[in-house]
Amino acid sequence: MKHQLLKFHCGNKAIVFTLDIIAAATVFAIAFVVSVYYTSQASENKLAQIQTTTAASDLLSLLDNTGTLQTLNPDLIENKTSSLLAQSYQMRILIRTKNNATVDIGGVAPEGKLVVTGSRYFVANDDFGQARYWIWARE
Repeated sequence: MKHQLLKFHCGNKAIVFTLDIIAAATVFAIAFVVSVYYTSQASENKLAQIQTTTAASDLLSLLDNTGTLQTLNPDLIENKTSSLLAQSYQMRILIRTKNNATVDIGGVAPEGKLVVTGSRYFVANDDFGQARYWIWARE
C-alpha cells in the first residue's frame, strides 16, 4: 500500500514553484497583450501622417521654387496655397524673416485632431526666412 500512495519528495516547494510560474506567465501575458495593443494603435495613424506631411512639404517647396514665399505678400501666398492645397486639408503658414518681417496665413489648428508641423528655410532678396506650417484634415 505504501507504493500506491503518491509521495512528494519536495513537499510544499513544488506547489509554491507552480504558483510562481503561473503568476509570472499571467503577468507576461498581460504585458504582451497591452504592448501589442498600443503598438497597433500607434501604427494606425502613420500612413495618414506621412501623406499629410508630404502634402505640406510639397506645397512649401512649390511656393519656394516659384518665388511666392520670397514676395512676403500675404494675399499672394494665401491665394496660391488655397489653389494648390487639396480640399481635404487646412493649413496655417507662419513666415518670419531675419529682418523681423512676419506673415501669418491660415486658421488656428484644432485640438484633438492630428496636426502635422514642419518648417522650411528660404532666401528672400538679401534676407532669409523660415516658413513654419501646421496642416490637418478638414472636418
